[in-house]
Amino acid sequence: MTRVERADPRLLVENVADDLAPALRGFDRSPEAVDSTHLWRGALATDLATGSHRVDVRALDRWQGEVTAATRYTLQEAD
Repeated sequence: MTRVERADPRLLVENVADDLAPALRGFDRSPEAVDSTHLWRGALATDLATGSHRVDVRALDRWQGEVTAATRYTLQEAD
């Protein structure tokens, strides 16, 4: 994976929702998204067999040590 400097995509979605809302959606607006150095980007393999595949991510955190997460994606046959 490669580190990227850009705004957090989830926070950008919140900013747009705040901008489009006729009134506050909660107690206050979400903070404005700014470029972050904590984002990583990698391409998912598409040359695998059709079906579900797991992606495991491991990071080292200064305070918590090793932190892990996982997600899945599915490859389907093209029509």
